[in-house]
Amino acid sequence: MTMTQQTGIRRELEAASREAAGASLRPVEWHSINWKRANRNVRRLQCRIAQAQQQGKKRKVRALQFILTRSYSARCLAVRRVTENSGKRTPGVDGKKFDAPQQKAQAVEELATEDYQAQPLKRIYIPKNNGKKLRPLKVLENEVKPLITVFLKERGLQLSEGKTRITHINEGFDFLGAHIRKYQGKLLIKPSRQNVRNFLAEIKTTFRENLHTPVNELISTLNPKIRGWALFHRSIVSKEIFNYVDNYIFCELERWMQRRHPGKTRFWRHKKYLTKIGDRCQGSRHRGLLKWG
Repeated sequence: MTMTQQTGIRRELEAASREAAGASLRPVEWHSINWKRANRNVRRLQCRIAQAQQQGKKRKVRALQFILTRSYSARCLAVRRVTENSGKRTPGVDGKKFDAPQQKAQAVEELATEDYQAQPLKRIYIPKNNGKKLRPLKVLENEVKPLITVFLKERGLQLSEGKTRITHINEGFDFLGAHIRKYQGKLLIKPSRQNVRNFLAEIKTTFRENLHTPVNELISTLNPKIRGWALFHRSIVSKEIFNYVDNYIFCELERWMQRRHPGKTRFWRHKKYLTKIGDRCQGSRHRGLLKWG
């Protein structure tokens, strides 16, 4: 770093200190703040910090960060972001809310970086859906849930506490047998894990309860279940789930044939019940069996 650059940074630091001192002396009129100018000033400093970081000028980065944290524009924007976001009606750990413009202006004047220590977040834990464990209650729930409750109450409806869950779209949620979630900004809807487990448990129970049932009756019982579940989920992202379910059903079929004919070989069982197309067992010698492969 040249002497000229060092002198320029020193002047900026001194100017920042004078600006911070001057801002603390003059009263802040919240509605008279030029927000376009404040955003422009902060944006310019942020761009300079990024450029200095790319150039490897660590001392300049620290100096510009010092200027930014003590900037009057940055303090105004910081207070605005905290007091005018979606969680503005929920007080923090100190129990304070900034509703009036005078309170926001006072927060700008009192905001300082010297001797600052971050306070811990306020965490409230509520029971999970199963009632056995606790999970942290998010600020979003404190705001959204009462509004939805009032909206439904006016229409003679109410929320089910055991089934209601408010979560971020990146974490996802289950609804009507589907799991809705954003993956890296892209919304995907897949069959939910619980829905798949319930369906496979039903298929397994059907095989076990029909061990000695004639094959045609077993086919008549299984086909509507498999076809209905597949048709319900075919319009969403379900290719991998379908492959998994297909393999699971075929394994259950293998176990059903083995229990039905324990003294026969696998080749004999396949020859009796399945037809082979290429490298896959894809049907049955009995009419009406949905393709297993």
